[in-house]
Amino acid sequence: MFARIVLSALGGIFVGVAVLVIVLIASVGFAWATGTRAFLPGIFEAWFTEENGLPAVDFEPNPWGMLVVVLLVSASTAVGALRKRGREGQQ
Repeated sequence: MFARIVLSALGGIFVGVAVLVIVLIASVGFAWATGTRAFLPGIFEAWFTEENGLPAVDFEPNPWGMLVVVLLVSASTAVGALRKRGREGQQ
């Protein structure tokens, strides 16, 4: 049981990082495509600018907010593994 929880948490960390990267890429793409500010509260902020006459996208990450997202996804997968284990034991 302990191994299942640890493996679920580790898998959740990888899934959380993947979700975070996809969301960050999407928000940067949104900021670039619309020329406006993309803001994920407490996680990430991106905006369109021009530097030396060329388009650019600036961004400001919040590492603590990103860590919270990854840990929440990891915790939810560990809890899901516990709940699955409980249902298997009842049958």
